[in-house]
Amino acid sequence: MLNINIGTNLSKNIIGSFGLKFFGMLTSLLTLPAYLNYFQDKSILGSWFAILSILNWVLTFDLGVGNGMRNYVVKSLEKNDFTKAKRYISSSYFSIGVLSIIFLIIGVFCIININWNETLNISRIVLSNNTLTDAILITFFGIILQLNTKLISSILHAIHLSAISNLLLFLSNLFILIFLYSSNSENSNLITVSWIYVFSFNFPLILATIFVFKYKLVDCRPNIKYISISDIKVVLNLGIVFLLIQLSLLFIHSTNQLLISNYFSSKEVVDYQVYYRIFSILTVLFTLITVPLWSSVSKAFYNNNISWIFSIYKMLNILAVIASIVCFILAINLQYIVEIWLNDKDIIINDVSSMLFASYISLMIFILASTCIANAISKIKPQLFLFGFAALIKIPLTYYLLSTHKSWDVIVLVNIIILFPIFILQPIFLLKELKSTKLNFE
Repeated sequence: MLNINIGTNLSKNIIGSFGLKFFGMLTSLLTLPAYLNYFQDKSILGSWFAILSILNWVLTFDLGVGNGMRNYVVKSLEKNDFTKAKRYISSSYFSIGVLSIIFLIIGVFCIININWNETLNISRIVLSNNTLTDAILITFFGIILQLNTKLISSILHAIHLSAISNLLLFLSNLFILIFLYSSNSENSNLITVSWIYVFSFNFPLILATIFVFKYKLVDCRPNIKYISISDIKVVLNLGIVFLLIQLSLLFIHSTNQLLISNYFSSKEVVDYQVYYRIFSILTVLFTLITVPLWSSVSKAFYNNNISWIFSIYKMLNILAVIASIVCFILAINLQYIVEIWLNDKDIIINDVSSMLFASYISLMIFILASTCIANAISKIKPQLFLFGFAALIKIPLTYYLLSTHKSWDVIVLVNIIILFPIFILQPIFLLKELKSTKLNFE
């Protein structure tokens, strides 16, 4: 049986997540200089970042099963209905397994028939197409495996153990960091890095799966006998909307590096990464708060505790204001930070790029505040239309602005333009929904 004190676990998870994420961010920051040391040629490193950016798209093609399952498992466990939770979990693993086989067949066919040198804009002299293809196949296999193993993260969030999920990510980054620093840069190998990536991001998830179903959810272990078509439909009805939102978000954010590689060069992807890794610390920290809150807000919504949800949303907006101020402080001091971080005074920070990134990340943080609450109460259709429209206009707008201004700053500017309507409209829809729900229960 599972007995969880929500308030106590929420505090522990937020505190634990911050502690683990501190070390996680430290390893992430150390990873870039380690990569720069490992890959002597920046264009190869840029290609590796682009490969990860492209293939990580697959992780969102899970039909939203993880997020859909998470909300329904919270609801089932809240009612102490372990049989129902087991059916949702078993049906979700089955769905992802079938999906993975389909992706594997289609993906391998596509990968071996694409000219990756042209796609990634890198010379065959620097990196042969065979090496690129092999590295992408290995990484793709690892990501397909991760599509299955990462379901445990949704379950950890559902049972208020999100700190463990952060521990898994920390361990993955730590494994990669240890490999990069312990390797001889003269023998740097894209194939080897691909295998290390596969191990690093799957092994911790496999261990977590064993731990959860052996010690925490013994009564909810996946079982083929508990696979239910009706439960698959229930999870997918909510999950597919989550999927479409995820795909839109993925397209908006993850195409940045591919666009830079295609319009400019692989080397400039590395420059983009310098800005991104510094500023994304703020979104990571903010997510540490929103992720544990998701399941707690779901519980409060099922118990009609709308006043508590209002207070949480107010708190998130105050934190978003603080985070935005920090963003612009970082932008002003970014040159000094990068010199200390990378120990390289040859990297010149562009003030315009810094300010654009500060604005971009600030918008994302405010959007995270409202979407966290909307996701938890399963009121996500406004996001579907808002993010979908933003994704739809990104490429045409990027193409138009790049025709007049040849700088990758344009790509960041486009993200700001297309996200701004969401920053304004999403809170309006959310507050209207919460007020309506509160009135219905009074």
